[in-house]
Amino acid sequence: MFILKKCSHEECESLCLAEEPYCPEHLADPKVVERRILEELISGKDFRGRSFSLINFEDTDLSGKNFENCSFSHCSFNRVDFSGTRFNLTFFDFCDIEETIFKGCDLTNTVFAGARINKTIYKGSEIVNCNFNGSEILNSDFSDSDLYLSRFVNSNLAKLDFVDCNLKRTDFSGSDRKQIKFKYSNIEEALFKGEDR
Repeated sequence: MFILKKCSHEECESLCLAEEPYCPEHLADPKVVERRILEELISGKDFRGRSFSLINFEDTDLSGKNFENCSFSHCSFNRVDFSGTRFNLTFFDFCDIEETIFKGCDLTNTVFAGARINKTIYKGSEIVNCNFNGSEILNSDFSDSDLYLSRFVNSNLAKLDFVDCNLKRTDFSGSDRKQIKFKYSNIEEALFKGEDR
């Protein structure tokens, strides 16, 4: 299992960059470390128990990979392609995710809590038992996906498509929802805790 470590610099409470001993502020050259990690991610296929926290990903193809027990906590993703990638127990908590593709992914047990997600595609994915609690999700598409047991509790949701999705036991309690399309989805099996749908 990955471990998120605090910076080794005296009196610094920041998180370390990926698996380095220091945070970006106290590394000699954090861009060199980011490039090395990006090269490893692009050339590799299977990653288990790794931390990639605090990295900025932009215009990167990470399709067809496997991530298990990994952390991308506090990362930034801009125009990243994860198509066909398998994630299990992987953390994207408190990430900024923009114009990113998770099409045809297996996202079982993945955490997006507190994330800010915009213009992102999750279409045709297995999004089973995922945690989107407290996140802000805008202008994104979850159509043709299985969201069984996933949670969007206390999330801000606007301009989203959940067309032809399995929403059995998907929890939207306390969420603020605007312009959401649930066409052809089993909305009656989702949880709203007495709220209007």
